Amino acid sequence: MAGFDDILKQWDAAQSRQGKSRAHRALQEWLDANPVRPKPEEELGGERPAHRPGARRLPVEATLDLHGFRLQEAVSEIDRFLEQSRAAGLRKVLIVHGKGYHSSGAPVLRQAVLSYLQRHRLAGATGTPGRDEGGTGAVWVVIKR
Repeated sequence: MAGFDDILKQWDAAQSRQGKSRAHRALQEWLDANPVRPKPEEELGGERPAHRPGARRLPVEATLDLHGFRLQEAVSEIDRFLEQSRAAGLRKVLIVHGKGYHSSGAPVLRQAVLSYLQRHRLAGATGTPGRDEGGTGAVWVVIKR
């Protein structure tokens, strides 16, 4: 049986000599002859895990609004909120920090919140939500279990 490198070289040669259609057919024939097989159950440690949606697709289950909070107050609120969310079994939450338009001086809350979440023991994946959920004025957080 030919290895993938050999097949790739054959495909490149066929593509340059005869055009994409023959090369595509050769690659498709190889893929048909060598399908990807799922791992045996024992390699997976028993039953197959249920499909888990990506973090971005999980629904937001609770929201914390930090508008009007000073930095130290915001940090305390984030701690309390994440602890309560985990205790309630929530998976994904939204923290609204605002865009800092009404700050006296430069906006600090956004960067401080993001930095704090990167180090927080309960914060998993994070990301910027869509415009309808706050856009760059908010961050979603997946709660670690």
